Amino acid sequence: MGQDRPASAGALRRRLQAYDWAMGSRRVAFAVVCGVLCGLANTVLCLTVSWAGDVWRAWPWLSAALPAIGALEVALFRKARVTMDLRPGFNGLMRDMGADRRFPTREGPVVLAGTLMSLAGGAPVGPDSAAKHLGASVGAAVLPWFSIDDDNGRPAFDWAVACGLSACFSALLCAPLGVFAYLVEHLRAHGTTVRHLPTVLLSCFVAAGFARPMDLQMHTPFVGARALTGPDLWGAVAVAVAAAVAGSCFVVGVHCLERVRVRMGRSPMRCLVAGGAVVGAVLLLVPGLLRWGGLGTELVVPALHEARGGWGFALKLALTVTCLGFGLRGGEVTPMFVIGALMGSSVAAAVGADPLVTGALAMVSLYAVALGSPVSGVLVGCEFFGWGFAPWLVPTVAAAWAGRLALEGTLTAALARRRR
Repeated sequence: MGQDRPASAGALRRRLQAYDWAMGSRRVAFAVVCGVLCGLANTVLCLTVSWAGDVWRAWPWLSAALPAIGALEVALFRKARVTMDLRPGFNGLMRDMGADRRFPTREGPVVLAGTLMSLAGGAPVGPDSAAKHLGASVGAAVLPWFSIDDDNGRPAFDWAVACGLSACFSALLCAPLGVFAYLVEHLRAHGTTVRHLPTVLLSCFVAAGFARPMDLQMHTPFVGARALTGPDLWGAVAVAVAAAVAGSCFVVGVHCLERVRVRMGRSPMRCLVAGGAVVGAVLLLVPGLLRWGGLGTELVVPALHEARGGWGFALKLALTVTCLGFGLRGGEVTPMFVIGALMGSSVAAAVGADPLVTGALAMVSLYAVALGSPVSGVLVGCEFFGWGFAPWLVPTVAAAWAGRLALEGTLTAALARRRR
């Protein structure tokens, strides 16, 4: 045992001596600069998204133009020579990183422009996809300034893109730990060696620190430590079940519309025009449905302060699935927070729980289930609502995630029996 310790110390000393400290300092400097620039990019993103929402609220009849807006989005991507990936999330970024291809810096502004078009037409999508692409564009654009070498055959731009997308997303949510976990859960350090992940985390903290004083992020009230009460406990159980079902419905719904897109020949023009026509017609023709259009972040705080029953959350979920399933530009993260707040408020009205408790739990649980990010969900919840709320968050998110896995297993078994 005594001989093992000197051997371990010697190996560590050799590693430290072999490490390229000059290159490491360049990576740290890149992470700091990238974080600051991504914070600036997030400021532009938040201000323009707010402007687009104001435009739609002033002229809600713009929802009738959603088919034309979808066609304009396709034309914009073609003109900019950017591949339009119709799947929600940041699958395009993952594809580029997996193929060791350089990320085109023009893609971020193009995705932002498409997202603004969707929001101006009342599509219930979020700005998070634009944030990730903008951050990736910043990372790809800034990398040449620092002359950073590839690492053991892994392209440096993979790491730079990871720094950028996580930094800008962190600035949007002001939740650096949760966003870092989101990146690791989805990319699984893809294209980024584990020893470089600390610099990615550093870029998240720098961007969030830059963005926080701007006060442009979605506002959530502080919850903190809460005493255990019967109604709140039943509310947490109901939230876990509802989040598992709603999150699974989101995943299945988007998958089903993906099959519809296949039958339509995966043509972006056909898919976006059809999706815009469906969403626009529903918003304008169904009485009262306009209130569930657009981003809807203004609905979060009232839902957390007062228990309000109803199925508004299900209507907004269906609209979001339709938009993202057909490929309209926008993200799914922020809509999940809004839908979760509405769902938690409905649960509170049904069981007599505190809407602040059930709403906060539902926001985090639905995020975790729909996005496949349980660890990120818990961390984001702690950063949003206070670390004292963790004893409520951990079991609720775990139960909701277990419910999604059980539903997926049941569905898979049913499909297998049907094929037989």
